[in-house]
Amino acid sequence: SSSSSGSWVVIGGGVLMAAVWWLWLQRKRRASKTTSNTNKRHVVPPGKRASKLPLEERMALAIQGPTLVFDGVCHLCNGSMKWFSERCRQDQQVWYMWCQHNDAQSLLSEFGISREDLLRSWAFMEDGVVYRGSTAWLRAVRNLKRPWCWLSYFEFIIPLSIREMVYGYIAKNRYKAFGKSEACERPSKFMMARMLHSLQVQQEGEGEQDKQKPLVIPKAARKRLLVVGCGPAGMMVAKKARSAYDVLVVEPKDYFEFTPGILRGMCDPDELKKLHCPLRPVLVEQMGISLIHGFVTQLDSRRATIKWQTKPEHQEDIDKLNRFLVTDVNAGIDYPEIQEIEFDYCVIASGSAYQTSLLWKVFPSPSTTTRSMTKSDQTLTGPDSDSKNQTSDNPASPFSLYSRIAQLTGEHEKLAELNASVGGAAGGEASSTKHQIAILGAGLVGVELAAELCIYYPNIPITIYDLAPTILPSFPIRAREYATQWLTEKGVTIVTNATMEEIEKAKESFTVVYSCVGVTSTAASFMPASTIGERGEIAVNAAMQVVHIGDKMETGLAEKDGDQDSLTAPTTTRTLFGSGRIFAVGDCVRVQGLPPFTKDTYPAEAMAGIVVRNLIHSLNAHCTQNHHAESHLYRIHPLMQITLCSLGPHDCMLILNGMSLVNGKLAKFVKETIQHTKMSEARNEILGTVLWSVIPH
Repeated sequence: SSSSSGSWVVIGGGVLMAAVWWLWLQRKRRASKTTSNTNKRHVVPPGKRASKLPLEERMALAIQGPTLVFDGVCHLCNGSMKWFSERCRQDQQVWYMWCQHNDAQSLLSEFGISREDLLRSWAFMEDGVVYRGSTAWLRAVRNLKRPWCWLSYFEFIIPLSIREMVYGYIAKNRYKAFGKSEACERPSKFMMARMLHSLQVQQEGEGEQDKQKPLVIPKAARKRLLVVGCGPAGMMVAKKARSAYDVLVVEPKDYFEFTPGILRGMCDPDELKKLHCPLRPVLVEQMGISLIHGFVTQLDSRRATIKWQTKPEHQEDIDKLNRFLVTDVNAGIDYPEIQEIEFDYCVIASGSAYQTSLLWKVFPSPSTTTRSMTKSDQTLTGPDSDSKNQTSDNPASPFSLYSRIAQLTGEHEKLAELNASVGGAAGGEASSTKHQIAILGAGLVGVELAAELCIYYPNIPITIYDLAPTILPSFPIRAREYATQWLTEKGVTIVTNATMEEIEKAKESFTVVYSCVGVTSTAASFMPASTIGERGEIAVNAAMQVVHIGDKMETGLAEKDGDQDSLTAPTTTRTLFGSGRIFAVGDCVRVQGLPPFTKDTYPAEAMAGIVVRNLIHSLNAHCTQNHHAESHLYRIHPLMQITLCSLGPHDCMLILNGMSLVNGKLAKFVKETIQHTKMSEARNEILGTVLWSVIPH
């Protein structure tokens, strides 16, 4: 109809006007930035070639930019630079450097970029900031004539992870696909006038008499980033920060585990195979990230004490670790299991663990070992357990993938045997063995565990206890009613408003007792007491920086930080632990001034995204004095709270922002999709990497 057509015209016109306004605003901001820096810019005197200027002036021009640093022997790179120079705006002075030239390498080492890293990905410098990869190219095309400069808007349209994946594939195979020359190709006449160095490249192994004059800018190594823990949040930080930092991950396990599916894996060995992947092939071999299998026992503002769980065997791994270790070590030579490491920035993603059970989450700190061996915490077996049952919850076992699978498989075999014995018993005997399994705690984990057990072991009577008046007390009423009805129909006995006497009696009388209460942050074992809240969680601000809490801050602050500058800084800065260089994410944190986040993967990865952006921002802001970066940091805000609660293998509940959104097969499909794609992402496969790069956090 004419009215609907008119509506579409109005909508289309509005969208077009908004797009034109946005483009005009971007151009105005860019022009304003150029105008504000006009008096500060270095210029080349008329009639003089830039490569003939003194070294200090050439390096100042390079830092000021725009400067393109490219591979001089690559046919693809040289062809791209020729294409770029032919379309460059005449009013824009763009400078060029070969990444093989020692002037470019020495300059970029000040930004923490090594020669090897520079040869993997070209660089673009402007106003003291170095951009890499696809972002560097899209920033550079802003200096082209129309319509080519409009290509720069793909920086905002295409997600960074997809751009980097395509760019990385092309960069890795550029020599094979396009070829290379034996020496740097001679640039065009236009480019030669804008080269910031001579056309002579020093080759490796030349004597001191053949070297060019050394660069006056001090040489600095890439910043070192320590990541404590390698769950979903820790792995996300390590992957996304590795392009700008030397990353070291400290994790006691040698595998990644998808924790939300582990209860299903315990009951179904075929499902268990889908929930793990080894860490070394992904982190070390594919991504070049350093990895220590061990614990952090103490952490200060610039140093951490670690205890080896498994010492590295490969010399190349040890060479990378020596970048962090205070005392160098070598393969084949015995060295202490306690070592100190140094870092420039640190991200704590150690997660949480149950104080009374190792099935749901493997403890990531050595202090839990002693705690879990007490009699009251032997929740898998009960008071009359034998040595066979004891091994299924052995605190020393779950750190290797083989032992973790053996632990969960052993628990499955024990329950399957019990299920068979109860099912084959005579009527009188069966009634005397009633209530074989007790589950303490009717929160998310307790309810999921009860649902899995009653489906896979239907002959075993199950009772679930909770001190609260209802199961799933943090869930909406509709979800609580749905779960209660589901469990009741499956024969699960629910005891709410339970007393401590009833719970203690259950511990003594039931054959198998699973405790699903007492979840706590694991960081309290190595973090300063002044940063730990009442619930054992690390206190962080909205930028995810670790902070001192209230009165605790005043006592021993100088000793903890080890940074004299923090003593004379303003009050708001003095509250930061480690002068703002220590971040924490995930289950182990409590964001000051915001409502609590659910202890799920989604909010943990949202926090990790904030930290990565702040790490990159901090690196750019401090790499050179010429950079006039914004002083603000990226901060987290209240976000979507998504919770999925499985009710056996065929049912599920989806909770969104405290509202029961959907139950049944659709929610089950969502959870299975998340599990499949998250494991794909953990293995660094294309499917999971691409999908989760476009999902907003």
